[in-house]
Amino acid sequence: MHLNGKRVQSVLVTNAHFGTAQTGKVLKATRDGNVGGRDYAIIQLPAPMPADKMALLPLSAKADVRTLVIAAGYPGHLLQFDPEFKKFKENDLTAKPRIIMSDGSIQGNPTLENGMPVVIHGAEISPGNSGGPLIDDCGRIIGINTFGSLEEQTFRTARFALGGADVVDFLKAEGFEVKTDDAACPPPAGRR
Repeated sequence: MHLNGKRVQSVLVTNAHFGTAQTGKVLKATRDGNVGGRDYAIIQLPAPMPADKMALLPLSAKADVRTLVIAAGYPGHLLQFDPEFKKFKENDLTAKPRIIMSDGSIQGNPTLENGMPVVIHGAEISPGNSGGPLIDDCGRIIGINTFGSLEEQTFRTARFALGGADVVDFLKAEGFEVKTDDAACPPPAGRR
């Protein structure tokens, strides 16, 4: 994993259920440097989360247009108003920044020229959301948020997540058992 051109071997991981931030060891990171290329990291925590404090979300390759989604992450421009984030930035490792969630729907699910399946969606993302999950209405991770683009004439934005199918392939290739769920996710009542 690289940050500002330097290889990163550990990262701080925070969670509402941790008493303090934990130092996670970067076991594997991949980034080809191209927009829309693989950009994943596998991080090992020193102690596992207690089972009663965690929920394992299944991964899904299914990303149907108009499915409702939530993007979760830590976008800096919104966290600047979170006093806990300010404390965390000032090295208070007991601070618990609040995760920011935004909603939208899937607008498309093309495959890029490099063969990467992506999910184009309408949930707001910005720097700090990268690496966070894109979750569908059935509670499945259908992608990893990665980048956005702005159309200059109309100021329309497109937000992209690397598709769940590639996330599954990456994790399986690294020897991880992956829980998947590709069943249909029906729209909420009243939405067709």
